[in-house]
Amino acid sequence: MDGSTINVYGNPDFGLRAGDYAKHRRGFPPSMFERLKALGVLRPGQRALDLGTGTGSIALSLAEAGASVWALDVSAPLLAVVRERAREASLDVQCVRASAEETGLPSGAFDLVCAGQCWHWFDSGAAARECRRLLAPGGALVVAHFDWIAAAGSYTRAALDVVERFGSFPARAQVGMAATYPCWLDDLRAEGFSVESFSYDEDVPYDHRSFCGRLRASGALCALDDATLARFDAEYARDVAGRFSEPGALPHRVYAIVAR
Repeated sequence: MDGSTINVYGNPDFGLRAGDYAKHRRGFPPSMFERLKALGVLRPGQRALDLGTGTGSIALSLAEAGASVWALDVSAPLLAVVRERAREASLDVQCVRASAEETGLPSGAFDLVCAGQCWHWFDSGAAARECRRLLAPGGALVVAHFDWIAAAGSYTRAALDVVERFGSFPARAQVGMAATYPCWLDDLRAEGFSVESFSYDEDVPYDHRSFCGRLRASGALCALDDATLARFDAEYARDVAGRFSEPGALPHRVYAIVAR
């Protein structure tokens, strides 16, 4: 296929900000993968597929845990980052350019399918049906998010106030709110999955520059042209970095659904 990104449901092209994405978007913390191991969901030797892989943080973590991993995304620039990161880490990750709703991969080929920080961009019913087709008997789907918590008057809330002058997050992302997604439990049950969920909070280190970069790589801002993005940077410097000290660490919440 030509072009940087397959156009699916008008979703933003994260490949436009692949540099900010790779440098500033934090992956899921190691504690989440330890919990998946404790639940028996993540085991060495599994065949695992990471949907909407982005720059591959989940795919690389699964490979480090001993799984045989395929990383899928619609963006060619992001998959190029995954290949380079896997090469640097001496990990074997196969990259597939396709949508989560139509992967083109064989039925029953995977023991584990993951979707981290991306389910809200999918047609959830079509993606859930595709995951059922892809999973081998006894396999599991993990849908997870790792979201910042924006309390009133906080550094994060001030940052999001600036973001909202330039773009908006999808309604199903619940940015800055409870950062749990009960609607997805219903989506998955409707497609025949049995589901359980867990959530917990963890602080993530950021400074002014890195959190600004994190926001530049978000769905609300990634499609901005360079001139508009420069205006965002200037307003962030004035209204966030100019008002608050370096954050040091910002509260985040892990929320994960295990669907079998």
